[in-house]
Amino acid sequence: MNTDEVIYYTPTQLTTLDGYIQTTVPNKFRDRILSEISTTTDPVNKELIGHIKTQNSLTKLKDDKEWFEYIKQVCESFAAAFPQNSKLYQNTLVDDFYVNSLTLDLPWVNRMKKTEFNPFHSHRGLYSYVIWVEIPYDLKDEKNYFPDPNNKVASTFHFMMACDHGITNHMIDVDKTFEWEMVLFPSTLQHCVYPFFTSEGERVSVAGNVMYKPN
Repeated sequence: MNTDEVIYYTPTQLTTLDGYIQTTVPNKFRDRILSEISTTTDPVNKELIGHIKTQNSLTKLKDDKEWFEYIKQVCESFAAAFPQNSKLYQNTLVDDFYVNSLTLDLPWVNRMKKTEFNPFHSHRGLYSYVIWVEIPYDLKDEKNYFPDPNNKVASTFHFMMACDHGITNHMIDVDKTFEWEMVLFPSTLQHCVYPFFTSEGERVSVAGNVMYKPN
């Protein structure tokens, strides 16, 4: 990492067993990601659940060794933030053996247009991450598009978890301040992306999984 760029990791506990960590993607990686986003043409729609017409693989990012070291650092920060999980059940997310045996799955870019969405789903692997690259709308406009509902979910990112009282949701209000923010979470954690309605632009995000590679 650049010595003048401080990396912050913000953990959020969702339930006794679930949580996520948020951080800002360092400047040194942004041009690399934008460059591949602008040139990639390999579709991955058939492998994904998203109701999104444009989803393309990011092969160069997968093979970027410096990027892998950064993602591994985020995974290690997650494990450090949630050490109590390993005491509750056999959780490979915080086991040093697994954390030190990670590899990247093929990441992809989502170019989401108005009304496109990702239904609730989980991923493969140990960890998953999402990076918001471009947000084309203002959150206040999305909140006011359907003025009547008490729970306004347009344009939001949601986690869904089981708890003692049934199912609960955790909402992240994704707006322009989230550009180049990343959240990393257990791949088994159910999540969805609700559609936006007030812009003709694209919501551009990058997603990927971190796998366990047996020695």
